[in-house]
Amino acid sequence: MSFEVVYDCVRNGYSDLRASDFTRVNWGAATMTSTTVTSATPNGVLAGMVAYPTDSAEVGVLDNGLGVPIGLFATDSSQASYENTPAIASGKLTVLQAGGLYLVEYYETYMEDGVTEITYVAGDLLYASRNGLLTSDNTTSTIAFAVVTKTPTAHDARLGVQLT
Repeated sequence: MSFEVVYDCVRNGYSDLRASDFTRVNWGAATMTSTTVTSATPNGVLAGMVAYPTDSAEVGVLDNGLGVPIGLFATDSSQASYENTPAIASGKLTVLQAGGLYLVEYYETYMEDGVTEITYVAGDLLYASRNGLLTSDNTTSTIAFAVVTKTPTAHDARLGVQLT
C-alpha cells in the first residue's frame, strides 16, 4: 500500500490534471533523489505527490519548487488495477488539503545534492522537492505545508504526514 489515510481532511477535486502529469517519468528521472522510487514505480502522478494549481486552471505536480503547494494527491493517476479508474476516465484527481494524517510511501531520501541522506524526525517541517515529493530539505522550496508525524522504520518505511 503506497498511501494510507489515517485521519481525513478537506478533499477537493480539480477540473483537470495537467496532461503531462499522466505520463511524467518517476523512475530514472535525472533529478530523482529518492530510494523509495524504484523501477517498479509507475509513471504519472503518485499518491502523496505535492499538488499545485497551474496557470491554466489545472492541477499539477509541483516540480522544481515553482508554485505554491496546495496539498497532496490522494491517488495515482493510473489508479490501482483493482479500483475503478476515475482519473483516467475524467482527467481529474482528488487533492487532500488542510489537516489530515497520512502515511506516504514516496518521499525524498536524499538532500537535493544527491549525497546527503535525509533522516526524518517527528515534528520536521516538510516542503516540496524538485521532483514533487515530500522532503525536509528546503533547498528548492521554502514554503512548509506539512509536518512529520511518523518516521520511516525497517518495519514500516512509510512517512507519516500531517498537512498544515
